[in-house]
Amino acid sequence: MQHDKMLVLAAILTIVLAGQVFLASQDKNLVGDERAHITAGTAYVQTGSLLMNAEHPPLIKYAAGVLLSPLRPVLPTESEAWQMGDMWGVSRAFVDRNLAIEGSMRFLARLIPLFLVIVLGIAVFFAARSYGPAAALLALLFVAFEPNIIAHAQFLTMDLPVTCFFFVSFAAFLAFSRDGGRKWLALSAVAAGLALLSKFTAFLLFPSLLFALPLLWKRLAGSAPRKAVFCVASIIVVFVAAVSILFAGYGFADMGVYDVDYKGYSVPVTGPKMFAAGMAWNARHESDGHYSYLDGVSSLRGWWYYYAVAALLKTPLPLLLLFSVGLLTLPFSKRRSEWLAWLGPVIVVFAFYSLFSRVQIGLRYVLIAYPFLAIIASRVVQLNAFKRPAVRAVLLILCAWIAVGTLLVFPNHLAYFNELVPRGEGHNYLLDSNLDWSQDQSSFAAWAKSSGIGFSEPSCVPRPGVYFAPASLLHGVVVDDYNLEREGLAINEARYCLTWLQDYEPFMRWRDTIFVYNVTELRSDESVCAGRGVILNGYAGRYDGTSLPLASVEYGGRTFPVKQTLVREDQPEVGCFLTGGKRRFSLFKDGDCFFLEIL
Repeated sequence: MQHDKMLVLAAILTIVLAGQVFLASQDKNLVGDERAHITAGTAYVQTGSLLMNAEHPPLIKYAAGVLLSPLRPVLPTESEAWQMGDMWGVSRAFVDRNLAIEGSMRFLARLIPLFLVIVLGIAVFFAARSYGPAAALLALLFVAFEPNIIAHAQFLTMDLPVTCFFFVSFAAFLAFSRDGGRKWLALSAVAAGLALLSKFTAFLLFPSLLFALPLLWKRLAGSAPRKAVFCVASIIVVFVAAVSILFAGYGFADMGVYDVDYKGYSVPVTGPKMFAAGMAWNARHESDGHYSYLDGVSSLRGWWYYYAVAALLKTPLPLLLLFSVGLLTLPFSKRRSEWLAWLGPVIVVFAFYSLFSRVQIGLRYVLIAYPFLAIIASRVVQLNAFKRPAVRAVLLILCAWIAVGTLLVFPNHLAYFNELVPRGEGHNYLLDSNLDWSQDQSSFAAWAKSSGIGFSEPSCVPRPGVYFAPASLLHGVVVDDYNLEREGLAINEARYCLTWLQDYEPFMRWRDTIFVYNVTELRSDESVCAGRGVILNGYAGRYDGTSLPLASVEYGGRTFPVKQTLVREDQPEVGCFLTGGKRRFSLFKDGDCFFLEIL
């Protein structure tokens, strides 16, 4: 009877998880990454070629193309973007060409992450069941009400699929290490292959599997050399099988050894040509870096603590608290080796992205770790203190906290920040796919039309008027404006110069991602151009246009005295200078506004 009740509760939680994902996804327009994936998947199915969008492996994109094939979407093969191989231009042209079926395409494509988040929830439940029914239900509850998992299950991107397959593969290998059984090893290998076919970062699975080897060593009988061979062989079996599945997904096309440049080093990569091309794209992305935003400052190189801060601000506090309790009590557990194994992927994922990755644009990059956070947090029910009624009451309160907090943010899970961040102020800490991925542009455009508000032309120069600014643009960070542009709400010309609006209070925050301002009077200290902390392509500074040479420059909340200035004689408003902080800036003029750029 108790078993039946447990399964009923698990089914209810799974339905709640799926319901949140499905209903919220219907409220969001296609984001730029989705357009690219759907377009690439359609091209794979219709042309048989994997040339488009080598950034990620083809599995999820191809699956989307298959699901969309009954709609017969038309590829813009005659467009200039197609001829040039411009992935983002092609994706825009593709949606423009298929506007009549855009809603159907979005619905069908998003069935893939919806299905996989259900698989993930079920996998977490059964993985935690060996620690008791209470632990299994608690782990599933954490997944069912984890805003970041729910948010990224709403979009056809690679983050939720790789999270699902990664977890299934690790959990199966752990079961094999603990209990034996070839079926678990086979499941681990297949899931690992699917993870690799979803996103290249799934390679982090293999160092994570090393944390399960102490369990395997303990289970095996025989001499130490024999145990060592068996442990190594188990990892190799999973690796070889997974890579074989990966190469099979590319059709074993043009197998060879290709040189990939990674941060100045030539690294040989063996496999299909398009696999090597994908590895090269990601290596180039890592080498070049990506402009990241954290707490009011943009950086090309990022910060080692970026993902730790992002997790601290965007993970529900009850989950963080219970994970901390589970982590701190691990040394006292009778099944210490097993719990340390569950901690392994968390360590590997956060360590890799914190120490080696310069692409810091969203918590989704470490989403892989979240099911493992849920497993470790569920460990609290095994503590002796859990037997006390007062402790159980506290746990129930924490569970209600995470559930209610997530339900209240519906359907805006991507913009979720925990109670450490004041409501509506998340944009001051994190941007991009942490908040503003352009997912609410269509709903905002519909509201703007129904409201009858006449927006003023976007202006770099502060002047009275009614303006709107996506959260990213408010800080000068480039956004995908496709859904606004096609509704006639142009923002291109204001892309780098609406930061002056930060000095005013918005009268409306559309889902905390788009802000609306009614500027009636200018601040008395407003300069001709450039609001505070102007950011251009991730670079920040301030210049009021009143004098040259510059006496000082503001950057990242600090003021640097200018030590040396070089100004062009033919254009006095253009020059470069070295500050006391040993930062070299370039000053240039665009229209009526001045901008600063780090050299």
